[in-house]
Amino acid sequence: MGAFDLPRHSVGDIIKATVVNIRSDEVMVDVGLKSEGVIPRRELSYDTSLSADEIVHVGEEISVMVLRSEDQEGRITFSKRRADQAKYWERIVELYERGDIIEGQVIELRKGGLLVDIGVRGFMPASQAERRYTNDLKHLVGQTVRVKLLEVDREKHRAIVSRKYVLDIEAEEARSLFWEGVAEGDIVRGIVRRLTDFGAFVDLGGVDGLLHISDMAYHRVSKPSDIVAIGDEVELKILKLNPETNKVSLGLKQIHPRPWEALGQELQQGDIIEGTVVRITAWGAFVNVRPGIDGLIHISELDNQRVAKVDDIVSIGDVVQVAVLNINPEKERLSLSLKALAVPLEYDDQEYDEDYYSEEESIEDIEYSQEDTEEHLAEDGVYEGTPDEEDTEVEADSEDTPETGEFPEESLEVNDDQTEEEETDDNPE
Repeated sequence: MGAFDLPRHSVGDIIKATVVNIRSDEVMVDVGLKSEGVIPRRELSYDTSLSADEIVHVGEEISVMVLRSEDQEGRITFSKRRADQAKYWERIVELYERGDIIEGQVIELRKGGLLVDIGVRGFMPASQAERRYTNDLKHLVGQTVRVKLLEVDREKHRAIVSRKYVLDIEAEEARSLFWEGVAEGDIVRGIVRRLTDFGAFVDLGGVDGLLHISDMAYHRVSKPSDIVAIGDEVELKILKLNPETNKVSLGLKQIHPRPWEALGQELQQGDIIEGTVVRITAWGAFVNVRPGIDGLIHISELDNQRVAKVDDIVSIGDVVQVAVLNINPEKERLSLSLKALAVPLEYDDQEYDEDYYSEEESIEDIEYSQEDTEEHLAEDGVYEGTPDEEDTEVEADSEDTPETGEFPEESLEVNDDQTEEEETDDNPE
C-alpha cells in the first residue's frame, strides 16, 4: 500500500480513538496512522452540565462517529455521543422488548416533559413523571430515576419513557407491605403531600392517609397550614383503618398528652401564670393560659374592693398575671385570681371605723335630734324644758356657767341623801 493509499473514513463510520488532549470547548483524539480529530464539546455528551474532563480522560480509548471528513488542517470532526447512541440503540431495543425497568438521568426540562439520558436520549412526558400530574418538574432535573420504556423507534431515534409506571408498581408493593404490618393505634411516620381545607394527606409509603383538621391539635385550628406544611415529615397515630377502601385516618394531637392532663402536672395551687383575656361575662372573665385552655377569674376574684362590672377591671385582649386557685383536669376547670396578686388595701383607724359600720348604723349611732336630747336629759332630772329669760326656776351665776353653753359638772351630780328623801315623800307609808 502506497503512502497515499491511507484508509479514508466516511461520514457515519464508527471507529476507535484515543484521547490526547482535553480543552474546555473540545477534545483532541488520535485515530491512528497520524490522523487526528476533534470532538466539539456539544458532541461529547447530552449532559451539558458536565465538563469535558468529567466525561473523558487523556489516554482513554473511546468510540466515535465520523461527522465530517478532514478540514483544511487535516482534522476530522467526530461525535462521541452519537457513537454511544448507536451502540446503545441495540441494547435499548432489546430492553424494550423484554419490558425491563432501566435507570436514566434527567438532563433537561423541555416543553411538555423532560429529557432523560438512558444511553440514548429519551423523552418523559409530564404526565409520566409523577403519580399525580404536576406542571412543576424542576425538582427532577439532575436526578437518576427508574423508568420503563413505553415506545422505541430506532429509525426515528425516538424513545418514550415513564417514571409513573415504576412509581405505581413500587406503591402497590409498599401498599401490600403496609396493610400486612399495621394496626389501629400504631405510631407511623409520613410526609405531607397535599393540603385541603379539611385536612392534610400524608404519604405513609404506598398509602395516603388523611389527617383531618380536627385531629391536628386540641385547640381550634383555622387552617391546616397553621400546623403542617407540604414536605413536612410528621409522626402520627393511626386512628382508623379500612383496607377495603384503602383509607387511613390519622391523628397528630393524639400522640401528645391532653392539654388538661399536661396542665394538671405542670401547675399547682398558688402558681403565678400569664394569660390573655378572651371573653367577659357578667360573673367573670375567661383567660386563655394555654392553647385550648381557658381559666375563669370570678368577679369576686378581680379586686379587693367590690366590683360592679367585670370590664371595669379587665378588657378582652389584656395580658394579665394571675394566681392559680384550683385546677380540675377531669372536669377541665381552672379557677384563677387577680386580686390574689394585688397589694392589700391599708386603712388608718378613723377610716376603718367609718367603713366598718353601714350608713344606716352611722346615722342611728351618731345623729340625734334636739327633741331626743331634751327627753333624755329630762329623764335624768338634769334638764326640764328650754330655759326662758323671764321664767327660770334656777338662776345660774354667770361665773359658774361656761360660755360654751355646756352644763357644769355639779349640775349633773345627784346627792344620794336627797334621792332617799324624795323617795320617802313620794311614797308615804
